[in-house]
Amino acid sequence: MSQSDLSHIADLFLSSAGSPSPPFIVRALLAEHLPEPKDAVRKVAIYLAHQLGSVALLEFKADRTVLKFFAPEQMQLPAPLGKSAQNFELQLPFIMADLAKHTSLLLVESGASSPLLGNCRQVSVLCRPQPQAVISTYTLLKYLAQSRTASLGVTMIDCPSVLQGTRVTERLSQAAEEFLGLTLRTDTVVPISVQVREKTIIPAQPLSQSALGTALTSISSA
Repeated sequence: MSQSDLSHIADLFLSSAGSPSPPFIVRALLAEHLPEPKDAVRKVAIYLAHQLGSVALLEFKADRTVLKFFAPEQMQLPAPLGKSAQNFELQLPFIMADLAKHTSLLLVESGASSPLLGNCRQVSVLCRPQPQAVISTYTLLKYLAQSRTASLGVTMIDCPSVLQGTRVTERLSQAAEEFLGLTLRTDTVVPISVQVREKTIIPAQPLSQSALGTALTSISSA
């Protein structure tokens, strides 16, 4: 896909999305550093959907992209994209624009070296209150401090209680500020997850990183 095609996608998105209210936030979630990262990001999506009313999640499986939507039982969910959809990348701006009508937060499952981090307004590092997870998270924060990733936060998951998760987050944040010069947000403390409705809006589809990055930047700055 050429640069002119990407610019066209961005123009289409901006003209169709309008100005979502409240502002649409794109937040990358980093979980690969955890000893057991499986389902960590999904737990955050489920919990935040319960807290905020609705959340969207971009997942990556091999060379495929999946967009899911989480919401309470009573909420109407966005229409899914058919598996046989053609010109997927050209439809992406309109999918994102429709998504902004249903939620104000898009979570992006990401790695620390992913080029998509530059397209996300916020980056949140996942952690657990266990010592090994805290050490792994601090090591990742040290790497991110060197790469100067903007607007860093911490999401503490699998907490026996919110109080314990908050205390561990505070200690981690204090260490990051004292030794790494990082000021961290406390994004979320996730206890045992609650159940919400989950719908796959975009089934596994091939999608270039450049096209996805353009769409994320557009909706994040709208």
